Amino acid sequence: MGDSARHFDLSAPVEGLDVPSAVAERLGDHNLLHLNLEGVEAMVAVTSDGNRRVAECQAFSIGLLANKCHLFRADGGACSRHYREPALHG
Repeated sequence: MGDSARHFDLSAPVEGLDVPSAVAERLGDHNLLHLNLEGVEAMVAVTSDGNRRVAECQAFSIGLLANKCHLFRADGGACSRHYREPALHG
């Protein structure tokens, strides 16, 4: 699965998915949170509104915008997407 920081959603959390932040960066109009998800080797980056107070070691409940993620086959080829981005396809 391929995702990016914008594919995670702090406003629609999954019950029981509370993750402490390893690093919290305040970047003006948004925050960039680096989280250690159980079972995931690399840190996961999540964005949030810049007006939200954030701190290192603060726990966040997160959700995933599944329609925004990209799935890949074992050979690295991308699977077909059925979701059409409104900004691209109207």
